[in-house]
Amino acid sequence: MRRLITVFIYFLPAAAILLHGCTFQGPVKEIITEKSIARANTYMQEGNYEDAITYYTKALKVNPKDAIAYNNRGLAWGEKGDYDNAIADFTKAVEIDPQFADAYKNRGIAYYDKKDYDRTCSDFQKSCDLGYCKRLDWAIKEGICNK
Repeated sequence: MRRLITVFIYFLPAAAILLHGCTFQGPVKEIITEKSIARANTYMQEGNYEDAITYYTKALKVNPKDAIAYNNRGLAWGEKGDYDNAIADFTKAVEIDPQFADAYKNRGIAYYDKKDYDRTCSDFQKSCDLGYCKRLDWAIKEGICNK
């Protein structure tokens, strides 16, 4: 009986929210997002990019304004060699947070992997303008970008 009461207390409100199409808010939204991102980060560290993408996507369904989750999912796409999806996610990250230097840098790397050097240099420059110049310095040294 106690177990049945526990089920109703914890799962009935969540089921009601899902069934009525309500969005998650407040602490529930944060918990779901944090757990999904933690699991995705673990999969990334293990090199399991497909599952990482799945869990970043779950987090983004709950919180579609999470620039870091878009950036990290972009990294997973990039590791899989899917540069178009990676670029789309990095682009979304910088739309949400235009000051996100790592997302510009990561998008520049994806463009580099696609051999689109003009966009590579543009993103490395933007990243440098925001305080991260290591990739731009490398690209200039390698003759990919001009000073």
